[in-house]
Amino acid sequence: MRQFPHEEHHFEPGLSDQELRDWADKTFPPTTVARNESRSLERSGKKRAKKSEPRLDFPEVPRLADDTDEEEAEWQEWLAGWEAAEEEKAGYRSSPFSPHGYSQTPCQQEPDLCLPRAIKQVVWDGDDTMWDLEGCSIASEMVPPLTKISRDSVASTITSTFIKNGKPVTHTKECVLTLKPGMLETLDELDRMGISSSIASQNTLKPVVDVLTALGILDRFKVIEADWNAKSVMMDNIIKKTKIDPFDTIFIDDGLGNLHDVLEYGDILPLNMGFDIKFPAEVLEYIKR
Repeated sequence: MRQFPHEEHHFEPGLSDQELRDWADKTFPPTTVARNESRSLERSGKKRAKKSEPRLDFPEVPRLADDTDEEEAEWQEWLAGWEAAEEEKAGYRSSPFSPHGYSQTPCQQEPDLCLPRAIKQVVWDGDDTMWDLEGCSIASEMVPPLTKISRDSVASTITSTFIKNGKPVTHTKECVLTLKPGMLETLDELDRMGISSSIASQNTLKPVVDVLTALGILDRFKVIEADWNAKSVMMDNIIKKTKIDPFDTIFIDDGLGNLHDVLEYGDILPLNMGFDIKFPAEVLEYIKR
């Protein structure tokens, strides 16, 4: 069991939402900071300036002297997922009207950018875009074995042990992942039209692959990018692998920051799940036939 290096804080991943919130409030009092106005990314051989994007700033957690490399890797993976979930709860990634980030979708700001066009690939975000989650925040929390409970849903039982008041406590919860209504049919229609689908998700790769495999749709996706890089970096990798021009690509995400970030890469058609479209099938309205 990993012992957190702050007095009286001992835990394992898998706490209930309230237990995690109580622990986080004591351990990580996040502060809102703005990124450097002139910060830039090295991408495709060019430096492109990025706008200031307020987000949560988390203190760095030192490594414990007695942690093995594997324990440290597991801890860092869990912490990255937790920080991403906290930013989403704070409104940085998920809300089109977040006071912490952008106030409009790219389609609202530049309507001509989102006129129907000939499309060769659609790139999907995972959490809250392709699927919804109940009992957990991100797909990375799901652990095998996964149980398929319907044609578009899988479940995972998460069991963890942590120390509370000096005693070990075992906590069990069920995480259910369900594809958005019409997702399977939309993938079928895109395939029929000769349009490929790929995934760019801020998750750990293995749980995403496990979920897609359990649902029987792993082979529907040409490229799967699942890590903690910026979406623009993932999109760069996908474009290089598929060799499809950014102008011929639709990118769908529930997070405004991710959509604006991807626009730094090229003239991709960016759609916000939840505002520009409500359901996966509505992406077809943006494809010129």
